[in-house]
Amino acid sequence: VSIDDMIVRPDQVSAVMPQKLAENPFMIVAFKTDKNTPYGVVSDVMEGLKEANAVKVFFNTDLELPGVAY
Repeated sequence: VSIDDMIVRPDQVSAVMPQKLAENPFMIVAFKTDKNTPYGVVSDVMEGLKEANAVKVFFNTDLELPGVAY
């Protein structure tokens, strides 16, 4: 997990995010994963965000459409 270019474990999200929110209470978290990310990791990060009260979250994914080259 990368938070402002700092690598943290999913279980560290709830400890890091309160400081980020204190610095910017209007922050929106951008949450992006690739198709190979295990759901457990996504769930753990979401729980950490919820514990930190970082509830403004933007989910982003790259869609792969059949027949479309990227």
